[in-house]
Amino acid sequence: GSQAISIYDAAKLITDVFNLDKSLVQPTTRKEFLVGRAPEPENSSLDNTKMKKDLGLSFRTLKEGLELIKEQ
Repeated sequence: GSQAISIYDAAKLITDVFNLDKSLVQPTTRKEFLVGRAPEPENSSLDNTKMKKDLGLSFRTLKEGLELIKEQ
């Protein structure tokens, strides 16, 4: 997409777009989230600036992409 977003914020956005129960999404700490999982980097977002510049690509926001999926 065109923006970096936390897993928590992405989950909240999914509940908004698809009219799901928002109470099922609760904030947590990074330490709690990674219990029993492989370690992850603090920031795993990708920079797509070069693709935008060199290839002339544009990217939808996560919300735009979710709304497209909902329409299908």
